[in-house]
Amino acid sequence: MTPSFEEAAPPASEEQIVAAERELGVRLPAAYRAFLAEHNGGYLDPAHFDHEVLVERLFSAGPTQVEELEDLVSVRRTYSGPGSDHDLPAFLLPVAGDPFGNLVCLSVESDTGESIVHLWDHEVADPDAAHRSLGVAFDEFFERLELQDEPG
Repeated sequence: MTPSFEEAAPPASEEQIVAAERELGVRLPAAYRAFLAEHNGGYLDPAHFDHEVLVERLFSAGPTQVEELEDLVSVRRTYSGPGSDHDLPAFLLPVAGDPFGNLVCLSVESDTGESIVHLWDHEVADPDAAHRSLGVAFDEFFERLELQDEPG
């Protein structure tokens, strides 16, 4: 069962999506564009992917009224921009985060329009070892998110 949003941003307009693409210098995958046009990020009920990746929030296409929700451009700058303390590879676009500082990213370098979801671990110093493919596209990733079992 796909989790619901505790607090969601309003759907992104086509103009917001295009502005984010222009700022990022990438064309977002069609499935991710469709997600932004419908949901545009927010805070999730605690959810996980395949019982290994915890997802707390999905980033928005641009600034929103949702308190402290990051947008794609600001997160990308934080983790791979000039002066960043992080070393996120340029081909990874952060689209979600966990409560521990790790990022769920899309690969955005493909000329085919295909994009695979990766997990990036902020505690791994070697940039080549800090990310690993989850082997799914964004739409499958989102569909396979499940509510985290409550302790008890």
